[in-house]
Amino acid sequence: MATATGEIGPIFMILKCTVSGPDLSSSTLLNALSNRPLFNEISGWTFGYWRGVVEGVQHRRPYLIHSSTGDVITVQHKAWMDTPGIVEWMDLQLGPLVHKHHGKALIICDNCPSHVTPGTREALARHGVEVVFLPPNTTARLQVIDKVVNGPVKVGLRRNRCRDLFAEFQAWKKCCEYTMAHAPHGTPLPRFRISMPNTEFMATNLRVVINEMRKGTIPKAIETAFVSLGFVNGVTRTDVPEQERECFGDIDLSLAFAGISLETMEESDLFVLL
Repeated sequence: MATATGEIGPIFMILKCTVSGPDLSSSTLLNALSNRPLFNEISGWTFGYWRGVVEGVQHRRPYLIHSSTGDVITVQHKAWMDTPGIVEWMDLQLGPLVHKHHGKALIICDNCPSHVTPGTREALARHGVEVVFLPPNTTARLQVIDKVVNGPVKVGLRRNRCRDLFAEFQAWKKCCEYTMAHAPHGTPLPRFRISMPNTEFMATNLRVVINEMRKGTIPKAIETAFVSLGFVNGVTRTDVPEQERECFGDIDLSLAFAGISLETMEESDLFVLL
């Protein structure tokens, strides 16, 4: 999630668990993670259970939330952002953020199936949030998060993983050099074993990458994308730079299809679903 002022919202991280169904409280994944040094109470994390009724079904999911950043880690059987996950996100993160902005917010999101379900719409109405859906098949062109944030996140995750693998390789190389220099002739060299990233590594890596992005040029790029795509400040197609115009094709950037007057919304009240 990001605002039109370039602010990247709190992280909502979904981890894959072995438990399925409406009640995921028996999953031990987050209990184990909360016992690790970087995710315990001393580090600012609190363990809890989210409960909610979604389309007539009672759901229960464990989660970790950070006291200062508002980051949330939860679970789902396939690590998908399903309808109960969206409602959980609204209750734990979006709702408090909307309250902070005086109960006035507009979400611009794509047509992912879980975004348009009755359960999602009911939760949006409960939190007093208006929603605008992008035209079908335009996510790659108009979704600010896809255009500006997701790519750098993936690059950052790969970069950090490659850095760690390189460090492991250098450590293995030193072991081989020591073995060749000091072990008896004919001693086999140690095998190079690639370590598999665990839950703690993946969660930490994602938080590090996004926190680095907050300090770099990405916030300004997000703000610029909102303007270039015509979501704020009354920008029209003619205001889009020539080099950017060709990637939009014949798409109407005025958002007239939404039936909502964006002039009545403050820039800080605009959100994009991540």
